[in-house]
Amino acid sequence: MSLTSTTELAKFMHIEYERAAKKKGWNTQDSCRNKKFEDLPLENRLTMMKVAEAVILRFRDAIIDQRDFENFKEWYNSRHPNLITGGDVKWKLDQLAKRREKI
Repeated sequence: MSLTSTTELAKFMHIEYERAAKKKGWNTQDSCRNKKFEDLPLENRLTMMKVAEAVILRFRDAIIDQRDFENFKEWYNSRHPNLITGGDVKWKLDQLAKRREKI
């Protein structure tokens, strides 16, 4: 797992959490309110990064499956533009779509 991607997601989550809290009228911690991620207390940053890592690990396979599904469809359609999908290919597309829907 890339530390950069974990940090980027943690920063995004911090910003979105503060926005959502403000919209709902919630009071967040004084030490975190209106602060850049880098200026948060260390424990807050580490906690947010741990949550970000858990999100990435939980949804990593779903993201990869979605890319694989879209790439396969694009590849297949580029080679068979006038062919109606049938047989094993249609079954495979259906299986990938069903896996995607479960997420």
